[in-house]
Amino acid sequence: MHNAKWQLDFIKQGQKMYAGIGKREITPQGPVWMDGMIRSHKSEGVHDPIFTRALLIGNTEDPRDGFAIVSADVCALKTEHANSIRAQVSAATGISVERVVIAATHNHSGPAAIGFYNPAEAGYVEFLSGRIVEAVVQAVDRFQRAVLLRGEAEERTVSHYRRLLADDGHVVMNWESFPAERIIKVLGEIDPRIRVLGFRDANHGKSLFAVFFHHAGHPNIMSGDNYLISADYPGASIRRIEEKTGSTAMFI
Repeated sequence: MHNAKWQLDFIKQGQKMYAGIGKREITPQGPVWMDGMIRSHKSEGVHDPIFTRALLIGNTEDPRDGFAIVSADVCALKTEHANSIRAQVSAATGISVERVVIAATHNHSGPAAIGFYNPAEAGYVEFLSGRIVEAVVQAVDRFQRAVLLRGEAEERTVSHYRRLLADDGHVVMNWESFPAERIIKVLGEIDPRIRVLGFRDANHGKSLFAVFFHHAGHPNIMSGDNYLISADYPGASIRRIEEKTGSTAMFI
């Protein structure tokens, strides 16, 4: 996120901004099936811890009027599970279900919450649900007057376009075994943009307490033979941002 240019972003003249952020660890306590790749057995350990984070934003001091955005370091969640979690969050906080969004960071080295290729870990999903609720409750407890900042930068070194055109006219994915000399061209371009929102305490100083950012690169740097739980590059980015700013950071 080099050379990000920050600027004050007024939503509306005279309108107040409130925000709070919560974070709970969701690293499994033992071996689990992993999502995102075809694997022959359960996880063998932890490369780096994984988390769920919740950002609550609003324009009144009542957090129940806010909008909760949740991210979790898993590849995906079933709609039924996401809806159940939204209902649990609403019951615990008073925030309406319609104002709760659940998102996965889509790391390919996390527990099998949905079971793409391997069995889903039902017990883990239950554990995850509780931790997400805790993260949103923490965000509610930390809800405060805030100043919103916006930044944008580019990162071109962590992703590539994976659809390739072969000499016989068909499309090859870059992970497929195919002679390189038969590839004519790459069929598109990556989106290198990193979009960032920063939140600082409106009453005390200029330091950030929350950073919310997005990048389009697939969180799949850890290869298919990896059996260690990891948040992949979003997790590494978050750790660096938190070290540099002292904030709680969140990728979506």
